Amino acid sequence: MVDGEGVANAKDALDEGVPCPVSSVFPRGERAAPAPAVVASKGLREAVRSMRPLLMRAVWLDTAAVRARAVPSLSARWLEPHDLYEASLDPAFDIESDFIEAALAKGDLCFGVFEDGRLASYAWYARTPTTVAFGLKVSWTHPSTRYMYKGFTRSSARGRGLYAAGLAAAALALAHEHGVRSIFAFIRRGNAASERAAARVGYRRGGTLVMARHYHWAYARRAACERQLHLGSG
Repeated sequence: MVDGEGVANAKDALDEGVPCPVSSVFPRGERAAPAPAVVASKGLREAVRSMRPLLMRAVWLDTAAVRARAVPSLSARWLEPHDLYEASLDPAFDIESDFIEAALAKGDLCFGVFEDGRLASYAWYARTPTTVAFGLKVSWTHPSTRYMYKGFTRSSARGRGLYAAGLAAAALALAHEHGVRSIFAFIRRGNAASERAAARVGYRRGGTLVMARHYHWAYARRAACERQLHLGSG
């Protein structure tokens, strides 16, 4: 995925913006037209609108190129189950106990940033196929890759670089403790704050993902294909 010649090719593709076939990212048969019944009842234009397509930007990070940022009064570490369940009791955090239980059961890790002793931000890191949206899961083939998802910062702690600092610290910890060499994530279109935070850490753009409830397709740059990213309902 990110070793040797693959890194150079991925860098060239990101710089050049070379498109790749959708089938390289999505298995054949996963792209279907809007359901005929929906089209018949609403018309094609309204049918597409009713699907509420979700646009996300794919970003990739080489953990050897992390740009770490120190923040005063900041501490960061992997969160223990008791940290997570305590956070689920606080309405300031977007996390529920059922989600925590399922994520921990599949081996996901959560990295948290603390400010003045209080949890301020967190993000999850998966090593196995994980649901993105609409019941569709993203998977990858290289064991040294992780998927970062469900990043969140408490509203009172936003705008001060804590989330970016946490992303950098987590990437360094994953590289040192688990041999992780690349991390990818999907950022929803319009989430400028997350895009800026990812860019500060060293994440680079690697394609666009478009999903909808009744169908999905993608335009991806060659770099994403080289990393063998797949999306499906299995």
